[in-house]
Amino acid sequence: MIRRWLTSGRLLGDVFALAGGTVIAQLFLIAASPFLTRLFKPADFGVLAVFASTLGILGVIVSWRYEFAIPIAKTDEEAANLLVLSLLLATLTTAGVAVIVFFWGEDYAQWSNASELSSFIWLVPFGLLAFGFFQATNYWHTRKKSFANIGIAKVLQSAGQVVFQLIAGLGSLGALGLVLGQVLGRVASAAYLVYRLSLDLH
Repeated sequence: MIRRWLTSGRLLGDVFALAGGTVIAQLFLIAASPFLTRLFKPADFGVLAVFASTLGILGVIVSWRYEFAIPIAKTDEEAANLLVLSLLLATLTTAGVAVIVFFWGEDYAQWSNASELSSFIWLVPFGLLAFGFFQATNYWHTRKKSFANIGIAKVLQSAGQVVFQLIAGLGSLGALGLVLGQVLGRVASAAYLVYRLSLDLH
């Protein structure tokens, strides 16, 4: 089977499509780092780290892990149902987080020693929803072996994030620019995978 994949070029093509997108995405971040470190203060990156870690923790449970079952579902119909369930759960979980942020967001920012985050803690639900939609649609495209779409989504995420952060840095937006850039990058990648999904379903 491995010999047949190598002969047809399918395996190598899939690997290059996925790995290539990841590498290009990382190159965007690496290339922008020297500029970003001059446009933003160390404290700004501290706020970004708290925001990113918050999304990372919440992202683990945003779809209640049902998205992991999408690639291994027995039929496409079952996989589609799991996809819809994952997207629905991501939406409901985000709504719950939004309520928590509304009432206790400022307290959380103070507790995490990132008081500046309290001014834009409302961005957490937006980032979380984009995270959840990306995860669910990412596993759907994995099932369909649409690795090029996943690679492009990763590039869009890094490019969108870096471009906005550079513009925000020139505009002296501070930590808000870093955080908003990350959210917009996630939204761009999720939107692309949802768009490709809609094309596949037609």
